[in-house]
Amino acid sequence: MVQARAWYAKAAAQGQPDAAFVLGEIYWNGDGVAKDDGEAARWWKVAYDNGRTDAAKLLGDAAFDRARGPNGAWDVTALHDALAWYRKAAAVAGPELQAEAQARVQMVQRLLEAAKVDAG
Repeated sequence: MVQARAWYAKAAAQGQPDAAFVLGEIYWNGDGVAKDDGEAARWWKVAYDNGRTDAAKLLGDAAFDRARGPNGAWDVTALHDALAWYRKAAAVAGPELQAEAQARVQMVQRLLEAAKVDAG
């Protein structure tokens, strides 16, 4: 696994979107490395920027995870980030992923509306 990760890292560093996508999954899952959600998101962004539009949903998931705060509090900035990525995923994804992304858009919108009420 270590050697495979090294090859993925070399290819991803050169902008190869599939390698960057897989490398993001490796860090997200902690496969042979310490789990690092920030590093996962960084590689998914490389994948997205180089044509892997399905990485948008994973970037939304990463932002959503960042938004979960202690004691039920939500980080509104991270929720907005998640919403933006989920909207991108809904716009460009295939039918199966599109439906999931649209559902997440609606969920995050509801959370943001609730946050406005709580702050208001």
